[in-house]
Amino acid sequence: MTPPYPTDPGSAREDEAQQKLTALRARLHEAARVLRTPGDWAALLGTAALMPELDFANALLVFAQVPGAVMVRDYERWAKAGRQVRRGEKGIETFAVPPRPAPRRPQDDREPGDDQPLPTWRDATRTAYVWDRGRQPGGLRHVP
Repeated sequence: MTPPYPTDPGSAREDEAQQKLTALRARLHEAARVLRTPGDWAALLGTAALMPELDFANALLVFAQVPGAVMVRDYERWAKAGRQVRRGEKGIETFAVPPRPAPRRPQDDREPGDDQPLPTWRDATRTAYVWDRGRQPGGLRHVP
């Protein structure tokens, strides 16, 4: 008989992370499926243009969850900008895309196999949250 709880807490966290990724992938595919009209696409592309640091999949997820989003950042980037996420404010779930490799200097010799594709949402191993400045009246709280 197996115990009603996992014996390895790390295994439970990995299972939960995989379930979140699976649910987020389903949400992404559903968000893409409902884009029907040129107006839908124009609104999505307008949101994506406001957030050039996001890949297209994450821009689509932001648009699907908060259609009027104007500026999203993760917690650390808001803190560096002198802003504080309000307690209890719900984040916008996105894929945690692995960081891009540092650009090589042009004078470095290229090695065979150096043309690795950049990481995408498909490479995500967990979800992440971002917050929109326009979600609350007055936006995020300024921290002096």
